[in-house]
Amino acid sequence: MLQSEAASRVQSNLASAGAAFFTADNVSEAIQDGYDESISLLTPLAGSSVVTLSDNLVYYDFYNSLASYLYVLAIYNNTTKRWLDYRSIKWLEDQRRDWELTEGQPSVFTLLDYKYVGLWPTLTTATGTLDVFYKKKGKQLVAADTIDVLDLEPDLVEWYATADCLEQIEEVEKAQYYWDKYVAAVKTGQKLMLARAGKDLAYQLAQKI
Repeated sequence: MLQSEAASRVQSNLASAGAAFFTADNVSEAIQDGYDESISLLTPLAGSSVVTLSDNLVYYDFYNSLASYLYVLAIYNNTTKRWLDYRSIKWLEDQRRDWELTEGQPSVFTLLDYKYVGLWPTLTTATGTLDVFYKKKGKQLVAADTIDVLDLEPDLVEWYATADCLEQIEEVEKAQYYWDKYVAAVKTGQKLMLARAGKDLAYQLAQKI
């Protein structure tokens, strides 16, 4: 389905629900949000980047510094040759209230928000690099782009966008109808992902026998 076709369908759904006042930009934004979420849940789209450690820096802005960054998957310290463990900020504060001042090579990462990832401990004079593996956002859709998410229901993103718009104007019951369809399609897609992953693993093992 083209993005323009999805937008037309969403507008039609909204008109049927008595909410024909959403602009084309409103609908396009909702479609993009739905596409990004669907990609994050249902595709192996991932990226990696080498990040150089900086002096006295605790929080790193991955959102603006890494291409198409959505969220972090894993971090590897090339100096210690170890993967960083994830811990909550509460866990770090339980270790010591001034955890941000701890000196050393990073062994733990935490999430401040959707942009910033914190490291613990950190170095006054930093040396070394990190390999950062992260989930990538889908491309920015334009009208002529084909929406393709794991060979699933072509209406997947349409349902998300319609529900999102209706929820914005507190049409909860009408939105729920589309959310239910979207969630059901996502669950089907996740089962498909597992089935495909199993076949890929079986094939790889067969090549080693």
